[in-house]
Amino acid sequence: MRIITDELYAALIAHLAKDEKVSLFQKLLLSKPMEQDTAPPSETLESENEGDAE
Repeated sequence: MRIITDELYAALIAHLAKDEKVSLFQKLLLSKPMEQDTAPPSETLESENEGDAE
């Protein structure tokens, strides 16, 4: 069951996309999830820096 029409939804999204924070959050929601077996970039950088410190 739809509450609003497609045209109203498109206009609402266009209006909200003008806000930088909303646009960033929308990109985050629509981004592809990371694979679980890969390490996040921060952990990768930390492990690389540990090898240099020795």
